[in-house]
Amino acid sequence: MNWTEADARRAAAKVLGGGLDEMGCAPCPGAHMHTTPTRRKDFRVFFTGRAPAGTCVHSHCADFVDDFNKAFWKELFGRGREDRGDGAGSESKRYAKEYTVREAPKRFLYDIEALRRVQHPGIAVGRRWLLERSFSDVRYVSPGSFLGAVFDRGEKVLAFANERCQGEWGYVVGQGWVKLLDEWGPKGASGRRKEREPFPAAGSRVSGDGAGPREGRLGVWYLSQPVTGLWHWTEENRWSRRSWHAVTSWRHMVLESDDAPAELYLNWLVQQPLPVAAIYTSAGKSVHALLRFDGLRSKAAWDAVKDAVMPYFSKVGVDWKTLTAVRLTRLPGCLRRGKMVYEMDPETGKRMERYESYKEPRKQELLYLNARPEAVPIMDLPQVRSADEVPGPAGV
Repeated sequence: MNWTEADARRAAAKVLGGGLDEMGCAPCPGAHMHTTPTRRKDFRVFFTGRAPAGTCVHSHCADFVDDFNKAFWKELFGRGREDRGDGAGSESKRYAKEYTVREAPKRFLYDIEALRRVQHPGIAVGRRWLLERSFSDVRYVSPGSFLGAVFDRGEKVLAFANERCQGEWGYVVGQGWVKLLDEWGPKGASGRRKEREPFPAAGSRVSGDGAGPREGRLGVWYLSQPVTGLWHWTEENRWSRRSWHAVTSWRHMVLESDDAPAELYLNWLVQQPLPVAAIYTSAGKSVHALLRFDGLRSKAAWDAVKDAVMPYFSKVGVDWKTLTAVRLTRLPGCLRRGKMVYEMDPETGKRMERYESYKEPRKQELLYLNARPEAVPIMDLPQVRSADEVPGPAGV
């Protein structure tokens, strides 16, 4: 395939209606779908590999990014290449067909009626119901002890109060918390920055379980998979310690649900023969479930499990766009001080965002914990304690 970066930049700029900066960054064509703040470098066109392509760090704009790439490839490999008059027209048409006449990515739809049809009439799942069946008393589990329960001894975990950074805290199971720097180490003689040592660095000391993150402007997150603690050079030409390159085990899968009513979603969840390690809230309307699969040895194996469960999970309320192998998820026991509110500007028609503080910080609450779960429905597990005296409402 004959194309140059200059060709690709011209085609991308034409489709986007504006130029790209020197890194290939531009406003995302689906920026109005972003559910978190949009930054300048979120959307980028990469000019590497067999064909250049645009990508965005957000997930809810995926359909718009796919549409951009189809139009981009058609412009570059189709009409745009024919206009050069260099005899590449027939080859360009062939590649245009290959890249644009593809099966559209399958969209998985939530069906609340399907969720209602699988409700178990004999149970009302809420805080108390889950506490009675939790293997640990979740009222006394700190953020650090939660990570120590769901990760293995010696594993390293990243935690974030700013979901866009590379990790502000590290947790070493069996040792405790360490504060991290958001940089990738000193430059070597060649001018290229060196990878830092895994946290904690040799000879350094880590704080006990009482340290670490406790609250955040939008909450606190942790990376669902354990990591090396090293910085790794990625295909996006940047250093990262939270990318797939840093993952040491593909053990966890996070199920998120924003759309389904919590009481219906939890009723469905506790009926499933799934290895549920934890259930916790986002301090908002979302409920997260952490699944543990010890037999998955690679990302390919993880993706195979995801592809198998995706159609059914999405129908009953699991957000399929958030079902990714490397995922930030809420750290239970931490406080969330506010949320982002998105509104449509009546004059420009653009989606606007503003931060809204809660009157009181809200807790990302741990509802259920089983450090070594088996693929048995939670409703079939024995009741291990009485929650009759637990204060607060029974529901979620």
